[in-house]
Amino acid sequence: MKEYPEKKEPLQQIIDDLKGDNETKILEKTLGEEYKYVKAFQSIKNSKGIQARIFYDVLVE
Repeated sequence: MKEYPEKKEPLQQIIDDLKGDNETKILEKTLGEEYKYVKAFQSIKNSKGIQARIFYDVLVE
């Protein structure tokens, strides 16, 4: 049996989405080029379990 999280009200969901976008934009503007390192750190911090990671990033422009 699976339990799903309670569904948020549409207005609350919109407010939460906008709040998250604003925080990201502020961080990007404040940190500039260093934001990519913060984003990578957050990704590592939020990961769970055993993982194999490479020591470099591949950027395609």
